[in-house]
Amino acid sequence: MKPVLGERYESPHELIWCLTIYAISKGYQIHFNKCDSARLVAICGSTPEKYPFVVRASWMSTKRTFQVKNFVDLHTCVSRCRLKYKVNFITNHMVKILKIKDEGIVIN
Repeated sequence: MKPVLGERYESPHELIWCLTIYAISKGYQIHFNKCDSARLVAICGSTPEKYPFVVRASWMSTKRTFQVKNFVDLHTCVSRCRLKYKVNFITNHMVKILKIKDEGIVIN
């Protein structure tokens, strides 16, 4: 899921999930430079001073949605996302889903 400028999310966690899936699918390393309850800044995890990739998001003032305010999708660094990282991420996610299903909570 590639984030889009102006796109709205229910929470910062939802945007983090979106960016993580995007990074894994493209083989990018993304570092969450600032990530708190009010704002999120994600930059290139390889060499941020060299590569302009950045996502900035914060809460909207009028609605309770978390919105992407700035998105520079210029990721020119070499893909370094190793297969081991991808497998670990997918495995951890599946374990969480299975635990939730085991507890009787339905996920759509």
